Amino acid sequence: MTLIDRQNQLLEFELSRSYEDINEIEKEWVILVDDCDDSDWGTLIQYNLFRLRNLSKLNFERPAVLIGAVNNAHFPDFHTVDLLKVADVISLTTSKENETEIDRLYYSLVNDSIQSIITRLPEGFKPFLFWDSQAEHGHPQPLGLANAPFLTIASVCHVFYSPAIKRLLEVFDYVLPSGEVFDQYLDYSNSQVLRIPFGLNWASMHHLYEKEGSEKNIDVSVTFSSSGFGPYAELRNDVLTKMESLKAKYSDKYNFVIQSGLDKEKYTEILQKSRISMNVVGFHGPYNYRTCEVINAGALLFQANVESHGVKMNSAELFDDGDHFVSFDLGNLEQKLLELLSAPDRVSSIAQKGRERLENDLNYKNLFTQLFEKLKELEKGKNKESESVEKSFSEKFKKTVQLPKNKLGDFHSASFLWEQTNKKSLRFIGAGLLSRILPQLDDSRFYCNLLAIIPEVFEKFGFGYLQSLIANRDKQFADSLPSNDLKQIVIQIYSLQHDHVVMAYNMISLAIENDWIDRQQLPALAKQAFGGKDWQEFDMGWLLRYPVLSGSDGESLLYDKFQIPLLLAKGNPEIWTVYRDYILHLANDS
Repeated sequence: MTLIDRQNQLLEFELSRSYEDINEIEKEWVILVDDCDDSDWGTLIQYNLFRLRNLSKLNFERPAVLIGAVNNAHFPDFHTVDLLKVADVISLTTSKENETEIDRLYYSLVNDSIQSIITRLPEGFKPFLFWDSQAEHGHPQPLGLANAPFLTIASVCHVFYSPAIKRLLEVFDYVLPSGEVFDQYLDYSNSQVLRIPFGLNWASMHHLYEKEGSEKNIDVSVTFSSSGFGPYAELRNDVLTKMESLKAKYSDKYNFVIQSGLDKEKYTEILQKSRISMNVVGFHGPYNYRTCEVINAGALLFQANVESHGVKMNSAELFDDGDHFVSFDLGNLEQKLLELLSAPDRVSSIAQKGRERLENDLNYKNLFTQLFEKLKELEKGKNKESESVEKSFSEKFKKTVQLPKNKLGDFHSASFLWEQTNKKSLRFIGAGLLSRILPQLDDSRFYCNLLAIIPEVFEKFGFGYLQSLIANRDKQFADSLPSNDLKQIVIQIYSLQHDHVVMAYNMISLAIENDWIDRQQLPALAKQAFGGKDWQEFDMGWLLRYPVLSGSDGESLLYDKFQIPLLLAKGNPEIWTVYRDYILHLANDS
């Protein structure tokens, strides 16, 4: 009997109630799952559905997990399919058309919260945790997450999206960085850093690659493209230049393949035919997808890591150099590569050991199990401390922001969406949600923060909505605003408190973005407003609109002068300094 036939039989047993005890059917499901290999996703999905339909009657307990935006569009994917082996899973989605089964739950970013989501969970499904992978980049999260009655976990990969990450640290209980080198930069806020290999941003992808059968007729492959983008610090470009030179030099002896922009099929084919495949990992390292893909494909991983801003990646965090992979830098690239090419048995041995290490120890099932075990251990005895933990969170802004704890979390969640500067739709939603919260703030925070989000509010919701927000606080002032002149609206709001550092910051930022002020005047204005001024009282209850300039130069400037320094900042005064120095730099360079 095939797997499909056995599945259908168990589904028929469940439907016809052929067994008096549903637990007897589950025993058969467990046997069936044990018989599966890693490609049998359908069986895992059906077992999960069976459990979700019958949780209240089942004796065998597993952790219940809510999945965030990593599966927003479809569920499961290679990130989450192994989770079905060890947990009961429901995936949230913001697309109503994706809600097809009990394992998918639609919610509205605007109208729902984690509390309303909980009311729609299947009977018996009591979440142990909410988890999202690579949560920092364009991943919408439900409102109320900061106050969820279960653990919340954010895996973080692209660390240079630091403004959004700073908000995540205020919302989630635990954060999982991609490498331990980033632990110290994420361990100062409400989130607690938890060490799990790869930060659970990825793991072994062995089920996507053939174990046998590919002829190794490519000596060295290079499959990444050139990049002037900051995280790679020109190292990719330098390596590519070097490899083109070596290809020309040794083409009569070795087969070098240097190709990029490949479709998935061709990319996989090249890796599986390679004896050695190269990788350059940027500042978000020490690993990336290609690290795992090369190893899983059965090639020797030949890898270099960027060192930047005083931060050095550690490629040997999970793999032994010389045993599971081989590291290189520009100075020793040629020497090390030639040594490997002259020792094919050594290459095969390292490739095999690396593959075994990744597949056996660092697969998703093992990493999820590690996560559950660590969380259970960490949460032991926390009940006694819960009072003090909650107090520290709520009092952080109590006197200054004057928002209740549940609204503080929503403020940060909405700010997180607004920080998605390269995803306009999310930025609009974030600005809209923030506009609901700002009226609860005092005058200073209301107007200063409104100035930060005013372009999005004006463009998306119109002048009437903006005017009504202001009218609820000062109708006379609201009536004085022009209906079709954003610049004049900004100037009038700025005039209300022009000496406040946040008002000045957001005004100058908008002026830079829109070219509203003579560039010759900007340095003096910025220096007068906040040049050299420390601000010990700064907190994350303020919204600072940082300018994002177009083009590759603007992107590099943002990365070098703002995103990475902001990541490395470990507290509120330092965070303010980064914002201040970035806009001063822009003003002086204008």
